[in-house]
Amino acid sequence: QNQLQHEEEIEQLKKTQEQNQLQHEGEIEQLKKTQRQNQLQHEEEIEQLKKTQRQNQLQHEEEIEQLKNTQEQNQLLQEQEIEQLKKTQEQNQLQHEEEIEQLKNTQEQNQLLQEQEIEQLKKTQEQNQLQHEQ
Repeated sequence: QNQLQHEEEIEQLKKTQEQNQLQHEGEIEQLKKTQRQNQLQHEEEIEQLKKTQRQNQLQHEEEIEQLKNTQEQNQLLQEQEIEQLKKTQEQNQLQHEEEIEQLKNTQEQNQLLQEQEIEQLKKTQEQNQLQHEQ
């Protein structure tokens, strides 16, 4: 009887062990599937990140190119403004020189006129003097 009981217990243990073995194999298989799914998901996420990174890189390059173009345009505009200011300054200089020349001429004419008036006044005074003496 003991022998039979032991054999039954051993048989029961073997069955339990087989069930546990099958259960573990099932769990291991499930874990492998989950691991493969996670691996695929991670690879997709990495690919998506790479795509996003490439798009950002392209966008940054475009922005940098746009900034360079704007900077060049600003540079050209500033050079044009400087050139225009130089021309205006030259024109003002010439105009001032002409005005100064004109003023000098007017001053000389006034000087001559004053001298003529003084000469005329002297002559008139001399004549008056002569008339009085007569």
